[in-house]
Amino acid sequence: MRTFRFLNFLALGLTSFILSSCKIETSGVTLTVNSGSLTCAATASLSSVASGQTFPVTIQVIGGAAPYTLSGTTGTFLTTYTIPQTLTNATDNSQITSATFSITDSAGKSTSCQLAITVTPETTTTDPLSCTVAASDDTPDINQSVTYTATAANGSGTYFFTGFIPGGSGTITASLNQISATQATAGARYSYSGLYTSVFYVSDSAGNSATCAKTVTVQAGPSVSLTASPSTTVPATQSIYLTGTPSGFSATPTYTWSIVGSGLTLSASGNTATVTAVDAYTTRTGTVTVVATNGSETATSNIPLTFTAGGSTLNCSISYTPGTYTTNQNVPFSITASTGEALTVTQINVTDGYVVGGVPSQNPNINFYYSGSKLVTALARSTSTGILCNNGAYLQTTINISSSQTPFSCSLSMTPNPTYTYTWILATITASGAQGSYWLESLTSDYPDYMALDGSTPQESLNSAYSSAIYRYVYFYYPGTWKVTARLRDSAGRTATCDTYETIYGNYY
Repeated sequence: MRTFRFLNFLALGLTSFILSSCKIETSGVTLTVNSGSLTCAATASLSSVASGQTFPVTIQVIGGAAPYTLSGTTGTFLTTYTIPQTLTNATDNSQITSATFSITDSAGKSTSCQLAITVTPETTTTDPLSCTVAASDDTPDINQSVTYTATAANGSGTYFFTGFIPGGSGTITASLNQISATQATAGARYSYSGLYTSVFYVSDSAGNSATCAKTVTVQAGPSVSLTASPSTTVPATQSIYLTGTPSGFSATPTYTWSIVGSGLTLSASGNTATVTAVDAYTTRTGTVTVVATNGSETATSNIPLTFTAGGSTLNCSISYTPGTYTTNQNVPFSITASTGEALTVTQINVTDGYVVGGVPSQNPNINFYYSGSKLVTALARSTSTGILCNNGAYLQTTINISSSQTPFSCSLSMTPNPTYTYTWILATITASGAQGSYWLESLTSDYPDYMALDGSTPQESLNSAYSSAIYRYVYFYYPGTWKVTARLRDSAGRTATCDTYETIYGNYY
């Protein structure tokens, strides 16, 4: 490996320098050496690092015979591998420092690549910010979750963990979480065997930053795969045939099959299974899972399946008997098929109303609470064949409901309480013309020292609905003629006010 300098070429105005065996980039600080058909490249995401700072270097290999081995490490990899690297600079000035990485492929052919990066000198006498990473398992199995714990040290002040990279094709299973002043955790799993290096990023309150990395070797372990024939999606009249194929077991495993999904049946024997739908008129989906077991060796796989309904279409509609309807009046509806066949209605949805009797049917009566334009929707299917109306879409119609002509009013009367004679007065409030239920919104008086029996203030909203009348006990301390006013509200938002006068002839103690 030879290093070339570019100052003389730049002075001559040359913009690039190419050798048949080398590729050199000045700003990207990446040097790639081609040894026959096997090449590698070393790159870093940082343009400069501090002396003693650990940072990730990504090695990418092209050509040769995979898998590859990186000199000085344990295990092999397929195309890329990230390794932690630490460079030092004992001088007082920044300088470009190189690191060389040697690669050997499975056929024994070797090559090497070099990374050149600017290393700045240490600027303080204190130890630089650093961190270390530990893994819950250094040799996890495929798809086994690994918990990484990073610990920060040195630097200045408070630590902040700012990022986590699982490495390679790893999937994060637990997000970065700072669990103490010096530590943070994160989790990842890997779908393929090989070497994977996770990286944590940390900074301190003085603005220093550092990275630390941990490499784990993912074991191949046992696995099982599922294939579907003719496909994972078929018409509901067909069957799907499944085959489980094991890998990595020390002996032939046994199989346990299961299915999740309504209207689907599963029959299995050994490593094969057959799935069918119970009918042809409903689209059904499900998931089949197989567990392959050989002693302590086990592997699991699942596959989603879809059985599509037949092409038969049943056209249906919902309508109401023509006429003018008001609130709280039963409106007759009909849900019919264009073929005239019987339907099973599974759902009716009503805006501001309800199905009388509460049970969906082909000819329901519907009652509406309030006036205005109302939407009614329904789901139905053929009783004999089960084919869904309109391919499962909601049937819908709108109806205009007129306001009730009866005004909302109330009356208020006062009766001495027989139990507490000459002390509490019983107030009785009744209403008529209410839409839906109604409740007492307030009970007030111009009497300066007035109280309801429940201890509430006169203006408190009671929000309690009554079917026939509302009763409250009120108390007057001094003689005089006092006005008492009740205010009601119904479900339509209308209010009614009524009042009366109560004469007190003596002090009630």
